Amino acid sequence: MLDRKKNSFLFLIYLVGLSIIGFLATDMYLPAFDMMRLDLSTDKSSISASLSLFLAGYALAQLVWGQ
Repeated sequence: MLDRKKNSFLFLIYLVGLSIIGFLATDMYLPAFDMMRLDLSTDKSSISASLSLFLAGYALAQLVWGQ
């Protein structure tokens, strides 16, 4: 019985982690836009496209593996 509760709790922690990782990544990514643009010597549209690709990949992964 105790093992089942422990597994349920760990699964809950896993699901919480999956649901906040996209928000956390976005919150860390957005403030770094200008620094990445300067370090990579590129324009703002390329950096914005990389964020869009990340979010699209994250959404696709949730659709494929989240069934």
